[in-house]
Amino acid sequence: MNMKKYIIILLTVLFAQGFAQKEVSERSFKLDKKERNGFQIELEIPEKTVIKAVERKLKAWDIKARESKNVYSALAANIPKISSKTIDFYLVVEDKKNTTIVTVAASLGYDLFVNSREHSAEASNLRNLAKEIAEEAKKVYIEERLAEETEKLADMEREMKKRSENQIDMQKENENYTKKIEENKTKMQENQKAMDELKNKIEEQKKIIDKIKQM
Repeated sequence: MNMKKYIIILLTVLFAQGFAQKEVSERSFKLDKKERNGFQIELEIPEKTVIKAVERKLKAWDIKARESKNVYSALAANIPKISSKTIDFYLVVEDKKNTTIVTVAASLGYDLFVNSREHSAEASNLRNLAKEIAEEAKKVYIEERLAEETEKLADMEREMKKRSENQIDMQKENENYTKKIEENKTKMQENQKAMDELKNKIEEQKKIIDKIKQM
């Protein structure tokens, strides 16, 4: 198994253990300073990652939504994935400490927001949308972590290569030093022999000079 596959498996396991996904719940949320009915899911995933997932899914669903402060809206829109009727669609992303809350909602007109009791089909579709966003957020999170961890691995491998090259260079340098030391030992022995011979010649030369002085 190569390192990249290992990282993917590891991240998937860690994600499953550390990022528990809750069920979609129907509850009220504030929109335009009013309480509306919507369908929420809590994700233990960073907000920026969830936003990336949301925008991917909106594009895949061909929902042309406007965004303002993490509120996505598509007014008087035809979205068969949600309803056969013209609707006002809303998707809100909120950061709550270590949790990101995604809320999807739709109005059928006249401030009539979809609820399970009166609009079972549309409500089911909105729940599914929330679940799909959650699944996409998981994928994006793993992609981001994989890219991050793969880059770390690449950095480590680059450092390992550099250190290996340095190790080879130092080994060669040591070998050159060893060779140089042996060469110097031989030269020193030769030099010492030459010095000893010269010392004897100097002594002989001094004796010759002394004899001349005594004439």
